[in-house]
Amino acid sequence: MKHKSSYLIAALCLFLHSCDEMCTPIPDPVTVPDGRVIMIEELTGVSCTPCAAASAILEDILNNYDGAVVAYGVHGGFQSEPRPDSKYNFVNDDAEELENYLINFSKPAASFNRTESPDMSIVYVQPASWQAIVDQEVVKPQVADVAIASTYDQVSRRVDIDISIRSLENITGGVNLVVAISESNLIDPQSAVGGDIIDFKHKHVLKKLLTSVAGDPIASSGINTGESVQATYSYTIPAEVNGEWIPENMEITAFITADDRNGEIQQAAQIHLTE
Repeated sequence: MKHKSSYLIAALCLFLHSCDEMCTPIPDPVTVPDGRVIMIEELTGVSCTPCAAASAILEDILNNYDGAVVAYGVHGGFQSEPRPDSKYNFVNDDAEELENYLINFSKPAASFNRTESPDMSIVYVQPASWQAIVDQEVVKPQVADVAIASTYDQVSRRVDIDISIRSLENITGGVNLVVAISESNLIDPQSAVGGDIIDFKHKHVLKKLLTSVAGDPIASSGINTGESVQATYSYTIPAEVNGEWIPENMEITAFITADDRNGEIQQAAQIHLTE
């Protein structure tokens, strides 16, 4: 399928200006093979001044690729503690653990399928490079299908999640599954280069991991072509408070990693929690 490019040049310029660099043209996204879905784990924070522009760049990538790219935002400890005027606290134990797992000491940054970056880490710290990294990842062959189905009970606020993985090629070694809950449309202040944005719309905020950050083992000796694996998880959503923990605004993300492939993410999926 083809995807349009309407990149937020203004946001990119704003970010690059903060780094005293020149703006560069952004190439059109490439054609994405049907079925391939990659995962972006964004490291961000409400007190990270250039993160507002970086989040806009990420959102434009997500819109352009129309489901072929999914993401959540990780508000770990660094530059993520609530501001004096914050209504919400996006920091949680899972976000802090994931931020430490991804090993990065600057923001904004993002991991793309947990692939190795030029500095030998698994994060990329220049949002100007994110489009090119996505282009490289989305054209790789699809190696598995990941499907998510959810059932939500409004009374108990419990969501039951069924995940099905089917391998499209032989994946040797351990295969692991990560499942996460995130929430969008959270209006709260955000530091920004041009001045604080009081009514910033925070999207895909990581709220809970239902697995370990490295993933729960689902196949210790690999999955052969055509084989399927199922997993089930349940989570009770906390009560709504000040416009937070609204099921209709929440997403479920799932992806698999392969030990024999440097722990890289092989395929991802994301649905709205109340689908």
